[in-house]
Amino acid sequence: MFEETIRALKKLGDEKSTVAISTDDSDYFDRECPSPECLAQFKVLMEDWKSKVRDEEVFCPFCGHTADAQKWWTQEQLDHARDVALAKVKTTLGGALRLDAQRFNQRQPKGGFISISMKVNSIPQHVPIPYAAAAPMRLKIACGECGCRYAVVGAAYFCPSCGANAAELVFELTAQGIRQSLEAVDAIRAAISDADTAENTSRLIVESALQNSVTAFQRVAEALHARIAPTQCISESFRGLSSLGCRDRGRLR
Repeated sequence: MFEETIRALKKLGDEKSTVAISTDDSDYFDRECPSPECLAQFKVLMEDWKSKVRDEEVFCPFCGHTADAQKWWTQEQLDHARDVALAKVKTTLGGALRLDAQRFNQRQPKGGFISISMKVNSIPQHVPIPYAAAAPMRLKIACGECGCRYAVVGAAYFCPSCGANAAELVFELTAQGIRQSLEAVDAIRAAISDADTAENTSRLIVESALQNSVTAFQRVAEALHARIAPTQCISESFRGLSSLGCRDRGRLR
């Protein structure tokens, strides 16, 4: 009775679909950290994602988490892929059900006391719009070790390709961005008519700048400490420098 529908289901089970995921206007590819504690989004130049980033290991620029290259899809990209797949399933099954209903009705005897017919109600088909990449991110970084080009919003420190710590470069860029944000506070406050909203917005900008300053300083200090301190003491953080062993072995000459 439902031969065409069963055939369509089997065919769908064997098929693999390709979903196009576009880049932004600068050809940067949206990525998202798979770590539940992070989930930060960033971008990698598509050319470098293909040629420099390894399939086996990708680094989060923000938290340093590592995972294989198939784990870095953004939630928006996954939602789009799901919408495309559902649209294809609905279209395929809808056509198969209508064909089965047509064949069933053609086999029914005419002029009988009781008549049975089958009808498939069609609903408007949902056509997913093409995936649109997020807006370009303003802070673009080129790794000094491997040359991988990536873009972030805020302070990020690790190269997605090789994991190299770019704390010194990002510290300078972050400090520049913080200065620009603070210089714009008065203009932003003047542009908002509601006094309370203007004050709250200004306060958020200042608080964000302070948080980014502390994080940037911590990251650059950790990077510099890793260069001058012996390997045995790195994991003990700064408080470990007070111990006799670390103090003796880590003394600068």
